Amino acid sequence: MDSETSEIKERITEILERAMHGRTQRDFARDLGVELNSLQRWLKGKSIPVIDKYPAIARTSGKKVEHVVNYVLFGKEQVEEDEITVEVAEDVLSAAKKLSTFEIARLISMLAHYIAQENTPSDTKVYENSEEINNSPPFG
Repeated sequence: MDSETSEIKERITEILERAMHGRTQRDFARDLGVELNSLQRWLKGKSIPVIDKYPAIARTSGKKVEHVVNYVLFGKEQVEEDEITVEVAEDVLSAAKKLSTFEIARLISMLAHYIAQENTPSDTKVYENSEEINNSPPFG
């Protein structure tokens, strides 16, 4: 086996192990729609999935198919600015758990403000702070 094929098998194993997220191999194989022995061969680097299995691998890993294929073939991770993967969300949650109650409240406030700006029609006033809300005319 040449080194390129070996590297591809290693990257497939890495993606699959990350995508398992604590599931058993049996459950993960079911989620992928493959036989358990197929998944086990992929994890051991004895074989590689056929191309029609990559959409399921991408779905279970929280990535786009083209990003999974690009990583498997070329070893290049791609994360677009607007793409949030399960792993990124887990990292954010892990960091948030270390914050004080005040810092968590501030984070929630910032997220609520961001969501309000993203989902509000452009002609609607979005208040920056509670002082603006208190000093605004009612229904205006």
